Amino acid sequence: GSFLGQYSQTVAEQFVNYAKPQNMANREDVRWAALTDKSGHGFVAVGGEPMSVTALPWTEEELVFAPHPYQLPAPGNTQLHLDLGMTGLGGASCGQGGPLKPDRVTAGPHKMSLVIRPVGGAFSAREQAKVIPDGDSPMLIKRNENTGEVTVVSPVEGAKVMYKIPGMRRAKLYTAPVNMKDGGSIEAWLLDNPHISATANFDKIDKVATEIIFVSSEEPDEPATNLIDGDPETIWHSMWSVTVAQYPYWIDFDTKGEHSVKGLNYLPRQDGTTGWIKDYEIYVSDDKDNFGEPVAKGSFPRSSKAQRVDFEKPVKGRYVRFKALSSQNGQDYASGAEIEILAD
Repeated sequence: GSFLGQYSQTVAEQFVNYAKPQNMANREDVRWAALTDKSGHGFVAVGGEPMSVTALPWTEEELVFAPHPYQLPAPGNTQLHLDLGMTGLGGASCGQGGPLKPDRVTAGPHKMSLVIRPVGGAFSAREQAKVIPDGDSPMLIKRNENTGEVTVVSPVEGAKVMYKIPGMRRAKLYTAPVNMKDGGSIEAWLLDNPHISATANFDKIDKVATEIIFVSSEEPDEPATNLIDGDPETIWHSMWSVTVAQYPYWIDFDTKGEHSVKGLNYLPRQDGTTGWIKDYEIYVSDDKDNFGEPVAKGSFPRSSKAQRVDFEKPVKGRYVRFKALSSQNGQDYASGAEIEILAD
């Protein structure tokens, strides 16, 4: 809520007198932050990219367990948090609608770098923050969780990168993403500077990239495609604004080729319980118009956790139909955050 500029306050002034003590005083998009005494001696933290900074005289535990501000303990050591970022509580008036996408910190590979330096004497915090950070930037290894392609990002533009994975007798020059859908470990390093290196371990990916080719009912602003977008905050919901359909609801998935389908993951919506599915059936077929008998059926527990369905044995096919038969609360609404098709 402030323009970009240089601001200065005491740590005590970061306190916000909420009725119930809670997380407070976070600053986003911070380029550098210094903690000093009255004479200017202390240290400065310079971010390689904008970061999130909080400084308070209480720990998170002390804030949580104090029912009222007057019950907080006497201010103690300064608790400094230097973070990649923090997701807010809401993005519209009174917090309705959830944070806007640019203000969310989502799961996945992230890069954060910072340099911490002492300040004081002849050098002020502002002068030290202007100095180009010394040292090396980290190497980043990330994997596309749909395709299994592993990408190595060098901290030095144009530098040659070597890598090695299990089963490889000799290291290779990295020139393109490496497929690691079956999992395993990868080690990468700069050819001319081997101490700049990184390692990563990945589990086997058993989910299959899919496309939704039919849905029996969906709300226009909550389409079935939200089930395969990899974002647990978006949902599919059966039609409710114009009319309310009735169970059963079904969704047809195309896996883009024949697979040995072994199961399915269903993640209920995370922002409420409306539409949580209870009873279900699953079909697998090579014909998108004829699915035959279900290969699995059952009931999900009433829980917000991801639910996994494992078939008794894998079934070969290209198309998968997920049919919802009833809801947890008996209403005719159906919803879901994510559905993943699992295959060998």
